[in-house]
Amino acid sequence: MSKLPPLALSSNAVTTFEEWSKWKRSLRHYLAAKNIVDPERKKAVLLHKGGPELQEVFASLDSASASEFDSATDGSLSTEDAEAKAAKEAATGKKADKPDVFLVAIAKLNAHFKPSLNKFYERHVFRQLRQGDESLDQFVVKLRRQAPHCSFADVDEAIVDQIIEGTSNPEFRRKILEQRLEKLSQIIELGKLLEAVKVQSSAMGESLSLSQPPDSVARMGAAGSVVAGQNQAQP
Repeated sequence: MSKLPPLALSSNAVTTFEEWSKWKRSLRHYLAAKNIVDPERKKAVLLHKGGPELQEVFASLDSASASEFDSATDGSLSTEDAEAKAAKEAATGKKADKPDVFLVAIAKLNAHFKPSLNKFYERHVFRQLRQGDESLDQFVVKLRRQAPHCSFADVDEAIVDQIIEGTSNPEFRRKILEQRLEKLSQIIELGKLLEAVKVQSSAMGESLSLSQPPDSVARMGAAGSVVAGQNQAQP
């Protein structure tokens, strides 16, 4: 099984949040693969595998007042929800279950790493993205990574717009417009088909040139020279 590397923190808040989000996904896979389900053990693995930098961050958060996370169950409980829950417990006389310390830790780190984003700037960044030499799949992944920061009403539609604008294949753009495709899934399917056809055509062309014997090419060249000489000799 591959090892889970420590979280790499950056001085850039947006980059750090993206790295944290990716690392958190890897952590969940790691916990599932190791069959670690106890909240205390999961929290210990989170801090151990996260590395010294993450431990320092969490220590500063853990020592601060974080009452809004004390009753967190899904990593997103607000202060108002926590107060409402406490009021309900007081009214019914029933104490809620002990909070999941792993989810509480994740909630604290989520709140710490989440950057303050300006959607207009993030949309500007999104509109500057171009495909370049990468595949359509890689381009779409790049767009999907940026889109959540932009507060788009329709993320798929925004991605479609940017694929049309930023594709490096003019034929792909022409076919999208020609066929009036609007669904992202249809456009991705078309793009992958065109990429496959390009690769297959290139491979077939190379195969044909390699299958032709070199001496036949030389004979064709010699024959062409003879014909050219005869034409020049004629008055």
